[in-house]
Parts: sequence; structure tokens; C-alpha cells
Amino acid sequence: MVIFVLAIGLTSCFVHRLKADNPHFVRSRALGKMVSELLGTPAWTGGGPGMMEAASLGAMDAGKPVAGIRIEREAGTKVRSAAQSYLKPEHAVFCKFLSPRKVALVDAGVRKSANDRTAYVFLPGGLGTMDELFELFTLYQLHKLGTDYPVPVIIGAFLFIFIWAISMTACFVNSQLRRLLRLPPRLRQHHARTRHGGRG
Repeated sequence: MVIFVLAIGLTSCFVHRLKADNPHFVRSRALGKMVSELLGTPAWTGGGPGMMEAASLGAMDAGKPVAGIRIEREAGTKVRSAAQSYLKPEHAVFCKFLSPRKVALVDAGVRKSANDRTAYVFLPGGLGTMDELFELFTLYQLHKLGTDYPVPVIIGAFLFIFIWAISMTACFVNSQLRRLLRLPPRLRQHHARTRHGGRG
């Protein structure tokens, strides 16, 4: 199974805003096809648009089954309806929160027998991709992954993920500072006192 993180299969956690003509989308689709052909197994993704869709379409190009574990709300908007999705309705599962999806994608990639063919594939993404990656590594480190046989983890352009995360963190911190600076002087003083343990 290929898990694009993008299960017993290929799992991917991917950037969700890329369009079909983006070079990353094209390469992700090609990778999805190549890995699915190599393992000969179904592919699982987050079921969303962008690189998740690219990996899924690549697996479809290889003639392999594809399924998605989706979140009811993605990036603050309602997900596309089943009629608009590239997944068959019976191949999409919806979770209310991110945590169950992470558990399902991790569980889908474990190998319980020597004949299970699985891999986790991580391509450039955002904080959610990093969250899923580090959860996988944490479970492995604690011997809680649940797999009886080694599972390959393929990480593409990982440095890009860190650079992106650092820039996102900087943007968040800057926005919070700007918000604080817009407060009236009395509230700024109160905020400063309460943060340093003083009385408001």
C-alpha cells in the first residue's frame, strides 16, 4: 500500500493548493504512478486537492485502486462535494478532525506480514505535513508504530518544508506583534505586565 503524505499501500501528505499545470503537480503525479506500479498496491492520500490529487491521479494512471481519508473542512472551507471529487464516493472517508486521519494513514502503512508492500511518501507541504511526518517518526522511536516489518519512508524536498515552516512561524509572530502594537497604550501596558507576572 502506498501512503502519500502527503496504508497498506502508499500514503501521501501534500500541498493542497497546487494546480494541474504546476511542475510540482506534474512530478507528483509521475511519482504516484511510478511508486504504485513498483509496489503494485492501492494508494491512500488525504483525498484533497493539489498534490494529494496529483498522487492519486498518478496511481490511477497506473491502474491501481485509490482512496482518500478526508477532513470535513480543509483550509477553512468546505471540501468539494462528492460530485466534484476525483475519488469515487465509496473510496472517500470523512473525519471531523485531523487526529483520526493521521491514525488511519499511519495504520494503513504498517506491514503485518512479509508480503505486505507499503511505503510512506512525504512531499513538500505545510505544517500538517510536518505534523504527520513527526508523528510517524515519534511512533517509530517509541516502538509504537505497530509494524512487524520495515516500511520505507520517502521524503521529498524536506529542507523546503523546514524553510516554509520557519517563514510561516515568522509571519505568525509578526502578525501577533502588529496586532499588539495596534492596542491602545493602556492595554499594551496591561498585556506586558500580565505576561511578566505583574498585576494588571
